[in-house]
Amino acid sequence: MLIYLPLFVLFLATSYRFLIVAVAYWVSRPESEVDLSRFERAMSVLDRPRLRLPAGREKSEHDD
Repeated sequence: MLIYLPLFVLFLATSYRFLIVAVAYWVSRPESEVDLSRFERAMSVLDRPRLRLPAGREKSEHDD
């Protein structure tokens, strides 16, 4: 029975590697058009001139 221990450890190690590769592939997959357009719209806010602050709020030293 002890002879199967290294095989079991090898199986776990390869399964662990497969899991890491699968997660890395899932994270790095290309985004869909809808998600990309939402991201681009959100990032376009950075290109806009500074918006006026809401009434009653004054600019602090932390606002850049």
